Amino acid sequence: MLLVQGCAAAVDLCSALHEDSAVRPRPGLPDPIYGPNFVALPFEVPKPGTPLQAFVCASRTSKNVQGPLTVGERVARRSGFIAGNEPVASLWGCDEWPLQVYEVVVDPADLFVGRGEMLLKTSAFRVVKEVPLEEVFGPRAGEIGPILDDIRTIPWLTPKAPPDPDVVAELVREVYAIVTEHKKVRPLPGMSLAPRISASARWRARRPR
Repeated sequence: MLLVQGCAAAVDLCSALHEDSAVRPRPGLPDPIYGPNFVALPFEVPKPGTPLQAFVCASRTSKNVQGPLTVGERVARRSGFIAGNEPVASLWGCDEWPLQVYEVVVDPADLFVGRGEMLLKTSAFRVVKEVPLEEVFGPRAGEIGPILDDIRTIPWLTPKAPPDPDVVAELVREVYAIVTEHKKVRPLPGMSLAPRISASARWRARRPR
């Protein structure tokens, strides 16, 4: 199976990979196939009956995997789940704390296509064990929750009034001016930023707190 990415960014990236032979996909996967206007990343298609080790991240509000889960539980969904080949890759789709990372086992028959460099998509998996967050975030993982709680209490996170469109527009221009000193960038849009900012400000002002 081939995943073809035609966007220019992917072509640039894979051109760099092609030029630097020391940079390769994760061991065990086929090498990329390079064309003049595309790059194809072959999937690994596991042998039937050979279970795959994978990892999923679960949180209360995740659209991928909602948790917490129970060891031994089989989780299935027709639309499928995204799992990582390693614990860090499984953090895809988890955007709220607290979260849990689980080692799971996947039957190759449940895969949608195959196993990619970092992720796979499966219609079902079985939970093997919960992975300690210290193995994912390091020895100070226990401090993440309290830090996030403290951040939510910072007063300046809740503006007293909607932003001034002219001030924000001028700030954007200043940032562009600084960036252009180091890198070529696209020019600012000809239209004024004020209408967009004002609309956003009005929406935030009406939003219930």
